[in-house]
Amino acid sequence: MRGFTDFYYIREKIVMINEENAKRYCKDDISEIYGYQDAIADKHNVWACHHCLGLIYTKKELIEKGLYYNQPAEMLMFVEKGIHEKLHWITQDERKRKISEMYSGKNSPNYGKRRSKESIEKMKSKKIGKKMYTRTKKKMSDSHINNPKLSKRIGQYTLDGDFVCEYPSLSEAARRIGVSVSIISRVCAGNGKQCKGFIFAYI
Repeated sequence: MRGFTDFYYIREKIVMINEENAKRYCKDDISEIYGYQDAIADKHNVWACHHCLGLIYTKKELIEKGLYYNQPAEMLMFVEKGIHEKLHWITQDERKRKISEMYSGKNSPNYGKRRSKESIEKMKSKKIGKKMYTRTKKKMSDSHINNPKLSKRIGQYTLDGDFVCEYPSLSEAARRIGVSVSIISRVCAGNGKQCKGFIFAYI
């Protein structure tokens, strides 16, 4: 069994980059890759060899275009593993945004189509008994609050009809009053007289 001092000595000798992989990506000397000196000087963090075009293309696309292996040093850079992962998250988010723009509105394959009553009933039956996470409910609520097309403003009035307060959505009104959304919704729709001594109506 190695002692603490032996382990410390081994740690000091570790270079936290994968030279074998870097040589597969780079046709030049890997020491010419940007960030190489920082990578070999760092004895605690793992560093990855990142393709600069990885902000535009995915790994699969880079391979298809012949831009993944055997590249010049200026096309690569050494970055910490955590930063490397974040760079690829940015790429994925950007790609999702572009795809959603491409297929939104009139470009959507479902533009102008309406679901049949049967398909609507099927979708409803699948959701029965399923529970949503609290964070999912909050995300949905926030998206409605921030989107004026989806949320309806709610007015709070006394039983005499005097204006008290305005809320950006049903969920926000329910949260402030301390009741369920369905109760305030019923009052707004005219199916209930009042809630906690107040009248609620859509503005």
